[in-house]
Order: sequence, then structure tokens, then C-alpha cells
Amino acid sequence: MADNSQTTPLARTLTYFVQSEIRDKLQQIGQSLPVSVVAVDGPFVTVQFEVQSPITFPNITIAQAISRYARPPTQIGDKGFVVAADVYLGGVTGLGGGYANYLREEANLSTLVYVPLSSTSWPAVDPNAYNITAPNGAVIKDDSGNSVITLTPSSIVLQCGSSSIVIDASGVTIMGKDFLTHVHSGVEPGPSNTGGVA
Repeated sequence: MADNSQTTPLARTLTYFVQSEIRDKLQQIGQSLPVSVVAVDGPFVTVQFEVQSPITFPNITIAQAISRYARPPTQIGDKGFVVAADVYLGGVTGLGGGYANYLREEANLSTLVYVPLSSTSWPAVDPNAYNITAPNGAVIKDDSGNSVITLTPSSIVLQCGSSSIVIDASGVTIMGKDFLTHVHSGVEPGPSNTGGVA
């Protein structure tokens, strides 16, 4: 088998080899690109890339850059971008399992995370307050679920253990009793105090 290894200068071929290796490694580095959400599955989203390119990017399911302590109600159509981590994230997100490998042998899309972006189309809010909004309202609770505040489009429910207060269009209910029409027992004329709610 004939080859030209004896006649091609090493300096020239070494440069081509190094450039080729650099190009291959650059292809493995993820890029931050604009995306929109096409599906939501708990803390994970499937996104489509919002970029014109000769490359056809597949829709991918990835983790969101969120905390377990504050989970936004990400919706289909939400806009954002993806950020690339330095190594594979499947071991910590649960998408794919395994462990991170610093040798960067994973595909470049496997290191991406979704980050939401603000938009000029959003309604104005008080810029000096923490604003929480969602189609179904909001839930604030402790980890055990013993104390819960639930805000929906039609009611507010405060619950602590077996005690509850409900505020809705019909009025206020405390521990299952209507606040405005409840009665007190043990009422006597004069300076006496009333008894408890009946």
C-alpha cells in the first residue's frame, strides 16, 4: 500500500491535524440559543429551537434552571434560551442517569438547560413587589403540607393542620362555618361576653 507519509512534510500535516481536532471539539460545545416550549412534563420541558440555520435542530427534552423550592408554571409557548453546562447533566437531573464525565464525550445537546426570558408582551406589574402569577393561581406551603395558602381565580384558602379559612364569592368560611351568619351561644343581656361559635 502506497502512502505519502515519507514525502509530506510533518509540519504541514500536523497543522491540518490540529485544526481538524479543534473543529471536532468545538462541535461538541453546546451553544446558547433561543427556544420556545412545546411540552411540559413536571420540572422538564421539551423545546424547539427558534433559530434559522442550515442545521435542523431536533426538539429536545431538558431540565429547567429552577429550584425545587420555587417552581414556576412554565407553559407551552413560553420563550427562553438554552445554556450549555460544561459536562453532561443527566446524572443530577434524572434525564438519562449516569455520571458527568469531564472528557466531554457526550453529545452537545445533552448539556443544555432551559432558562426563561422576560418579554415586552407581559402585563405591567408593581416593580417593587415580588409578583407571582399563573393560570390557576399559586400555592405556598411548607414541605410537609401542614400549612398551605392556595390562591385560585375564584378563592383564597388558608389551611393550617385541620383549621381552615376560605374566602370566595359567597363570603368567608371559618372552620366550615359561614363568618357573616354564624351565631354565638351563651349570650346573656348585660356586660357578659359571648360564648364560642355554634
